[in-house]
Amino acid sequence: MSTPNIKDFLNINFSFAPNSSWKAGDYSNLLSLAVGNLTYLETINSPFLPNADSFHLHLTETGISELHNNFRFITKEQLKRLGKVILIIDETHEPYYGSKKDAWVHDYKPEKGCTGSYKFMCVSVLKGEKRFFVDAVPLSVFSDTKKILREMLSYLKTIVCIKVVLMDRGFNSGEIIDIFEDLRLKYLMLYRETAGVKPLIEKTKNYGKQKYLVNKKHETNLVIIKEQIKGKEIVWIFATNLGNCFSYIKLYKKRWNIETGFRVCDEARIKTKSRKIETRYFLFLIAFLFYNGWKTFCNEPLKRVLLELTMKIFFEKHRDLFLSMAMKILSKYPT
Repeated sequence: MSTPNIKDFLNINFSFAPNSSWKAGDYSNLLSLAVGNLTYLETINSPFLPNADSFHLHLTETGISELHNNFRFITKEQLKRLGKVILIIDETHEPYYGSKKDAWVHDYKPEKGCTGSYKFMCVSVLKGEKRFFVDAVPLSVFSDTKKILREMLSYLKTIVCIKVVLMDRGFNSGEIIDIFEDLRLKYLMLYRETAGVKPLIEKTKNYGKQKYLVNKKHETNLVIIKEQIKGKEIVWIFATNLGNCFSYIKLYKKRWNIETGFRVCDEARIKTKSRKIETRYFLFLIAFLFYNGWKTFCNEPLKRVLLELTMKIFFEKHRDLFLSMAMKILSKYPT
C-alpha cells in the first residue's frame, strides 16, 4: 500500500508540534483501521492511536482549496512519469444519511435509506495497465461544473500529454464541447438520442459519421454505429473531434475503468458522522490514495490487502500482549 503517500498527505494537511503525542503515521494507522474494519472513524478506539476528535481538530483549519491543491501535489510526480495518457472524467455520489441538509448535499439518493448524497467530479488516468485517480473536487448544488471542468483540464494539460478524454452522456452540452475546442483536446463521449439525432439514426445502416450542430454556436462530429449482439440491435451515438478511429466502441469502453475504480474505492471508503464537507472531502481523497497505492504495489484483491494491513497494525500496537500470550502457551508444552 502507498502509505508514504497517505503520510505525506497527512503531513501537509495537519500541523504537528515537535512534542506532539501523535504523528502522521499514527493517523495513517487510524485511517487504515477504519478502512480495514469498514466502520466509522469515530468508532475506532485504541489507547495506541489518536481518536476521531483529535483527527477532526487537526482538520479544522484546512479548507477545500487547500485539500485540493495538496492532493494534486501528492499525485503530480506520479502523473508526470506516465507520458501520454487517456483521461477519464466522471461524477460520483457518496450517500448521506442525515436529516439536516446544506448546499453540499444533493437530492440524488444512490443507496436505499439515504436522504441525499455528496457529489464529486473526478479524473482518472489510464496508461496501459496503469490507472490512477489524479484529481477530484466536491460539487455543491450551486457549483459551475463547466468552470470546474475547464480548470481541471487546463491544469492536467500542463502536467501530462493527453491522448483523448472519455466521458459519458452526462457531459453533453455545446459549452463543454467548446471547452475541448478552446483547449485543443481530443474527446469522445456518448451523445443523447435527441429529436434531431433520431432521423440520423434511422438513415444509418451500420456506420455513419457527419458534422452535427449541437446548437447554433457549437459543432461536433456525430458518429453512429449499429451492432448486432445476440440478435439485438445496439446503437452507439458518439460526439467526438477524433479523426478516423479504428474502433470508437473499443476506445470508449475504456471509460468503464473509472466506474470499476469507484466500486473498488467504495471498499476503502472511510465512514464518518461528520457533516463537514472538508472532512468528507479529505476522507474521499484518502480512499483514492489507498486505491492508487494498491494499483501501484499490489496484485492481490484490495479487501485482502486492507485486512492484512489491519492485522499488521493491530499486532504492532499489541506486540507485548501477543508475546506474553505466546509465552504462556509455550510454557505448557516444555521441550
